[in-house]
Amino acid sequence: MSTKSGCGTDRLSKTLNDYLGEIVKTILASGGDVLNFAGDALLALWEVERDQLFEQTVLKSMECGLKIQENCHDWDTSVGVKLRVKIGLAVGEMHVTYFGNDEDSRLFVATGQTVDDVNTAEQFAEAGSITLSPTIWERVAEKDDFFHEYLSDGKHVRVRSHRGDLETLPAMSEGGRKRNQPTGTNPNQERSPSLTRVNKQGIRSFVRRLSTVVPGQIDVGSLVNPTSTLPEESESDEDEDMEKQTRCLNKIFMFDKGCTFLAIFGLPGDKHEDDCAHALQCSFKMHDKLKATHSILKVSIGVTTGKTFCGVVGHKYRHEYTVIGSKVNMAARLMMHYPGKLSCDSETYHHSKLPRHLFHELPYREMKGVKNPGIIHEYVELSKTLSKPEASASEHKYPLLGRDKELQIFLDELHLISEHREKGEHRRVIVFEGDPGIGKSRILDACVQKALEEEIRVISCDLTLNDSGTPYHTVTTLIELLLEMDNCANHVEREHAVLDHIVEENLREDLALLNDLLNLKFPSGPKITQMSSNDRAEGLHRLLVAIVHQQQ
Repeated sequence: MSTKSGCGTDRLSKTLNDYLGEIVKTILASGGDVLNFAGDALLALWEVERDQLFEQTVLKSMECGLKIQENCHDWDTSVGVKLRVKIGLAVGEMHVTYFGNDEDSRLFVATGQTVDDVNTAEQFAEAGSITLSPTIWERVAEKDDFFHEYLSDGKHVRVRSHRGDLETLPAMSEGGRKRNQPTGTNPNQERSPSLTRVNKQGIRSFVRRLSTVVPGQIDVGSLVNPTSTLPEESESDEDEDMEKQTRCLNKIFMFDKGCTFLAIFGLPGDKHEDDCAHALQCSFKMHDKLKATHSILKVSIGVTTGKTFCGVVGHKYRHEYTVIGSKVNMAARLMMHYPGKLSCDSETYHHSKLPRHLFHELPYREMKGVKNPGIIHEYVELSKTLSKPEASASEHKYPLLGRDKELQIFLDELHLISEHREKGEHRRVIVFEGDPGIGKSRILDACVQKALEEEIRVISCDLTLNDSGTPYHTVTTLIELLLEMDNCANHVEREHAVLDHIVEENLREDLALLNDLLNLKFPSGPKITQMSSNDRAEGLHRLLVAIVHQQQ
């Protein structure tokens, strides 16, 4: 895309901000405020003190909605597309919960029955009108002053216009203060309530904007959707997990998809080659943690990869950095159509370069607004208990070329291992390092083939970034696979598996050396309890060598 002014993303940004700016300006001028932007939607609030009457504020919010429809319905853009808006209104108490920290980020989420009511009202809404929840319609004293109709449920009401002239809304001055605006309500000031749960009573407005999308600069978007409000302990955990790997937990909101987190990987200036893998692995950790959290009924995560517009949207007094685009919408659709799963699109599956057995193909489902979604996969990050201990040589259509030097190094080490097999004195690790796509997996397949031709047993396991924090994870995994401990549910079953494979009595006397490594509880005899740390390490090495040789 061209970066010239008026072209590409700059043109899109101006189009979005002109449209959103008009909506936000109308809300501020009517005494309301904007709480959240979320993709193509925003949540506005008209706050009411308990000792005030609701009717006047209800009428203000309705007049604002009708004014937005009057000014923003069939909005012409410079790109030849008309924009429309749907509006839902509800009234009642709302809870605002703040969490996070000042060092990384502080976010808030608005929850409560009123938020649910305004979501429902928006789903009944049509472009060109406003839809009222039953609770707010009850507050309208002069119902006949509006052209209205009851909807299919017999409760929600659609209002198309006022029978008379709408009340003239106060104009905005250049400084951002409305004329005759009371002191302390300057829309140019930041909202910064204390970090507590706040109950507010007022009118909620859910405004949804329909817009076109052009490619932008974002790489990966991830949406998380637990179906109940997060407890405080899980809020901080998920914030910490996402910040560790993304540095951008963009927002949290309670719109039509429940309590939803939007996390972004690969923002401009913070791109990494393995962003797709990080997104999946971070999502898997969150999925596991949230499922284990009390009171959370279901967790759904959608991960998508692609280019999307990212930037500041809104009005000069109320704006937010956000991401908008088809891939963000698709992540939300994945959550809705594959509930309870960690699902991803074909681009994420391909660019993650993670082992293919960590994915399960999901059935095709039509998704609103998503054309040709491709093959959808579930990321399962199988634990080592499901790994296959016996490696087999993969079949390739073409021979391996240009890797004779690397293969010869491997064969030399393999022969040395064979010559020193009884003593286990030759210990060497060979690491193949290179850029993604250079052929590391291909040369590993060739090494497996060579080892099998030499009649050497090969045991393999796949590791992920999430395993890097576990000491001796690779050694533990390989030994567990060798001794067929991978399906054991507790330490008793694990100990039986060890005894089934180790029959020599002299080896059984030292099995307590395996306790820390394999999570066992074999009793320690006087011989082991009197060992020094160095003696224990040497004894464990001799025991492991003997176990490996015995299993050949």
